[in-house]
Amino acid sequence: MKNLIQFYKNTDEYRALIDECDAIITEGVWNSRKELIVTYGKLGRGIVEDSNYKRWIKGNRDFLRELAKDIGISYSTVCRAIQFWQKYQIDSHTCESWDKLPEGKNISWHKIITKYLPLPKEYRKENEWMRTFDVWNFASIDGRYGIECPGRIPYQIVANVLHYFTNKGDKIVDPMAGGGVLIDVCKEMKREYKAYDIYPRRNEIIKKDLKEGFDEEAKNCDLIFMDPPYWKKKEEDYIEGSISRLDRKEYLDFFKELIPKCKTILRPKGYFAFLMSNYIDYQNSQNSIFTADYYRIFIDNGFIPIIEIQCPLSTQQYAGFDVVRAQKEKKILIISRSLYVWENTKEVNS
Repeated sequence: MKNLIQFYKNTDEYRALIDECDAIITEGVWNSRKELIVTYGKLGRGIVEDSNYKRWIKGNRDFLRELAKDIGISYSTVCRAIQFWQKYQIDSHTCESWDKLPEGKNISWHKIITKYLPLPKEYRKENEWMRTFDVWNFASIDGRYGIECPGRIPYQIVANVLHYFTNKGDKIVDPMAGGGVLIDVCKEMKREYKAYDIYPRRNEIIKKDLKEGFDEEAKNCDLIFMDPPYWKKKEEDYIEGSISRLDRKEYLDFFKELIPKCKTILRPKGYFAFLMSNYIDYQNSQNSIFTADYYRIFIDNGFIPIIEIQCPLSTQQYAGFDVVRAQKEKKILIISRSLYVWENTKEVNS
């Protein structure tokens, strides 16, 4: 029987069946996404075209919260629906405006509100990003901060770090700036910044191979914020020369050389915020890297741990089949991520 199954799987008829099934699923998923998008378009249009919109509703957060409560949805959804209608004018399945939406059939309501509709200030609650406890759970990316790049993080993580560990006018150094989320948060929160990357994606980012150390302008900074590649988690997305391409020993050796260099530019009693997730290799446990491995490097270099904050990754990085496969194979999917904040000791090596 197994031989017959394998024989059939190698035929053109079977490949044609797979293609047909994929097409059916793709179209079905797209239709369900489209239905949701149209629904929110209709909702936005209904609110905006109400005769009392300009008088009572437009920009009125208190009124919009009451409206959201009375119709049983979230305040942010009401705001997004209004914003979506005003930008795209889509409220039907046949509207020509569909061409304005990016990503074709890969688009979804979640992508629209996280990547293409940054919430305007008039709808945002003041300091809505601020967290008081040691779990900072932010799932979505705000398009106002940074540009598209591998490993782009929610701006709220950076904003909270700057709020708790720096003051206006302080100098912040980001050695692995990526898409520049920290740059945009620093601008908004009135902090100075120096941003570096081996592959600069923005003019404000200085091209720098960290093996060469830092320039004079980075010295005596008040805080270093570092969000490195989580080793091989997104290896295929990073450029040639990225530390994600190194083997385990080379990768950890890179940090053993980098952390002392960071210590020389950080002022005494300054802070080092380090964001990292565990990397688990289920085939070879000796190839795993834990946040504890980085912890030891910081301790060995005389840094004092101040706090560990959990910043979980979004579960949306995993598809449904990933979950099913993990359960079947008895593997735990990794969404934990730690933000360690360290204080520099008074003695700084020259």
